[in-house]
Amino acid sequence: MSPYGCRKIEEPSIKEQTILPKKLIVNPNIYTEELDVTTGITYLGASLAVNTVEVHSGKASLKLTSSPGATSRISKTVNWSLSQDQTKSIQVWVYPHSDVSATINDFTFYALKDANEADYFACSIPTTGIKQNEWNLLKWTPPHSTSWTTVGSPSWSNISIVKLKVQAKPGQVTQCSFDLLTAGILFKPAIIIKFDDGSISDYTFAYPLLKAKNMVATSYIISDQIDHNAYLTTANIMDLNNNGWAIANHTKTHPNMRLLTEQEVYDEFNNCQIFLDGLGLTKSSKDITVPGGATSSTILAAVASWGMRTKILGDTGYTNSYEVSFPYNLNAFGMQNDETVAQVKTYIDLAISKGEVAILQLHQLVESNADNTTKWLVSQFSEILDYIESLSLQTLTIDEYYRLYSGPIAVNHK
Repeated sequence: MSPYGCRKIEEPSIKEQTILPKKLIVNPNIYTEELDVTTGITYLGASLAVNTVEVHSGKASLKLTSSPGATSRISKTVNWSLSQDQTKSIQVWVYPHSDVSATINDFTFYALKDANEADYFACSIPTTGIKQNEWNLLKWTPPHSTSWTTVGSPSWSNISIVKLKVQAKPGQVTQCSFDLLTAGILFKPAIIIKFDDGSISDYTFAYPLLKAKNMVATSYIISDQIDHNAYLTTANIMDLNNNGWAIANHTKTHPNMRLLTEQEVYDEFNNCQIFLDGLGLTKSSKDITVPGGATSSTILAAVASWGMRTKILGDTGYTNSYEVSFPYNLNAFGMQNDETVAQVKTYIDLAISKGEVAILQLHQLVESNADNTTKWLVSQFSEILDYIESLSLQTLTIDEYYRLYSGPIAVNHK
């Protein structure tokens, strides 16, 4: 028994190496439309132009401008044959040039059987979370919308025309660039488990339960708290790292980042990195979670100049299966003390049904009296691990997630 009451850790009986494919894509892009030329494109609106300034993929994008208060759309002839599962991966990148909340009601995707427009699928996405002057990924699956609307007798195995529609608000002009429409990608499901603050419970409770199942997690530490009461020791974080965990950056002192200058934000992350790198823990010292999920132009400027790799927002949501642009913002499901096991399982089910990676964010594990938002019961966490195991889901550290963006990796854990 350790001084902190750490239970004996049972060694997994078998560790088999698994090769995870780049971006967890288990089959290549079935259909890709670059959307960089107007050839073969028809449109409804004030204008459609090739945009070589704002480009997400290839050499250009297509900039669509609406008339005041009117619907605008682009249409393209395709030859798609998709299974029901593959409809989960229909996505396109959009760059709104105007204030989204003030000018756009929603985006709608149409998959038509033929030019008669009598048989089609349609699905709309509200503008919540879509930002002006940035590339945003639109995916036409829940939870962005409740369901696909079916008109007539369409078939996913016979789609000849696709349309992207932007619905303007009354009297407003919308202007959006579209790029890289894809369909048919399938992903390997995965889970990222992360703990913020570096509580000693990462080691005494979470680590034994995860290791017994040959699973891994990421601990985001506050460097000034290491070797202090109720927090991880240096020996603890070295042991976690040596057993497959990633040790990531949660600042030096855990301040209210919104009250800091750009230089002070920079220093908080940089000083935590210096601490981690000094211990040889370099693989995730530039992977961060901002205390309290705070974000602002000052914070973004600081982490950009510092050279952050990934930033987990801590909001309820999903990652986009590596389809993320700088600053590698990743959404997580915050497991607070009012979240039930059933709710967490529902989140996992939804993420996997969408072909996306579920990030579970926790703070402190306790055996009883989860009396504030940062605590979760050990018994509940154990149930969630049993559920992850029952679904044969792959666990990843944040470092493994990032490296998969560039190519395949080998892991010897589940």
